[in-house]
Amino acid sequence: MAASVTQLVLLLCLSGTLADQSFTSSDAITAQESIRRDIKAELKELRDMVVQQNEELKATKAALDIQRMLVGDLRRENSALGASQRATTIRLERLEKENKMLKKNVEMENKEKATEIMPAQGLNTLGTKVAFSVALDCPGGLTYGPFDELTKVIFKWVSTNIGNAYNPATGTFTVPVRGVYYFRFSGVDDRANMWMGVFLYKNDQSVKYKQLQNGDGHLNLSFTVILQLERGDVIDARIFPGTRFAAAASGDINLSGFLLFSL
Repeated sequence: MAASVTQLVLLLCLSGTLADQSFTSSDAITAQESIRRDIKAELKELRDMVVQQNEELKATKAALDIQRMLVGDLRRENSALGASQRATTIRLERLEKENKMLKKNVEMENKEKATEIMPAQGLNTLGTKVAFSVALDCPGGLTYGPFDELTKVIFKWVSTNIGNAYNPATGTFTVPVRGVYYFRFSGVDDRANMWMGVFLYKNDQSVKYKQLQNGDGHLNLSFTVILQLERGDVIDARIFPGTRFAAAASGDINLSGFLLFSL
């Protein structure tokens, strides 16, 4: 384009020079006409180039507008994605908090349930089951006692001995596991106006005692006790001097006990 402009300037200068010389010949007239045609052609070429550049400028501007729109769309999409990500993060944090609270509540409920069922299921929890029921065998109305001194009662009739903690040869119950135990004693005397008394011993020390006086006869003496015991403790029953037991049938004089729950 620069070369064309230069050529056009030269042609104009030449046209002016020729005009000043006032050529009168036909060659001069022809040369001027040729110069005018060249000038028109160059002008037309220049106009075409300007039009083409305008079209290219419009196309470039349109492309820039499209790019700006695309950039704007991308920014909006990015902003929307950022907002969605923040919302998702907030929701995840809330779900994590709810999950922690739910887990804590479940743990508390399980602890409460375990506390409620522990007394009833203490045996099964530790795999230990302890229970015994023994009696004096007094067939045909035979009696047991009286004795002149405090005497251990040997219950030889064993109906239940789960855990084998009761020894019928010695009349003692040896605690197999630390825990809380329940014991019950029951005995009958058919004499009138007589005293009868029973002790429950732990490791040769009295932990329970009951004494009654028989009136017209056939007195029943019984008691229950709950003890916290350690493994290896020894339990037995002993009767007071002068106490006698009689039975209408076998099993009327008995001692029983079992583990409530272990510790």
